[in-house]
Amino acid sequence: MTAGITTEDYTDKWNRQRVRRISSSDDTVHGEINDTVTVINSAGVEAPLGTAADPSFVVAGRTKGVTVSPAVTAGAYSAGEVVGGKLTFDGVMGALFSGVIQSLRVNCKSVQSTGLKLYLFRDDPTSSTFTNNEAPVIHVNDYNKLVSVLTLGAADNGLGTHTIWELPNIGKAVASASDDLYGVLICVSPTTLASVSDISVTLNTLTDAG
Repeated sequence: MTAGITTEDYTDKWNRQRVRRISSSDDTVHGEINDTVTVINSAGVEAPLGTAADPSFVVAGRTKGVTVSPAVTAGAYSAGEVVGGKLTFDGVMGALFSGVIQSLRVNCKSVQSTGLKLYLFRDDPTSSTFTNNEAPVIHVNDYNKLVSVLTLGAADNGLGTHTIWELPNIGKAVASASDDLYGVLICVSPTTLASVSDISVTLNTLTDAG
């Protein structure tokens, strides 16, 4: 079969008219034609279909995990108090500021039994007051920034002197104001932490890109 080049018109995912060139080359081993499809974009640049220069190309997402280890109180907390102040999950939403919250995990270096909730914000709740070891005070300016309340599973300390709380398979789609998310961790019942570094909070996402 003879190699050659043909062009064809097509409509891209944004309903724009495009021209693409299909070049074929002989495969002497299998006796088949291998088609290499290239796209001529609006800038007149020709690029292989499915590469970053292709106007219909979409960068695949990736899994991100961000862990925050806030300073906490080595002492007692009352039910409903903030644990660790406002938490910032840097870069967890990727370059397009959007994706899916996949899972949440909290680790503790001491044995605990309290339940935990994480209030998640799509933008920095700058008007509110979330002080460690105090009751949360949300401001009306920040109401619409709150996108989810994640209630973690039961505390588990089956390996000894530790505790882990988990919430898998969340599947919460979020469009954030930046690549960061913000959280407020609340203890559901009274608890006493053993050290100022007792707690770490890990949020895992599947971002749309970056």
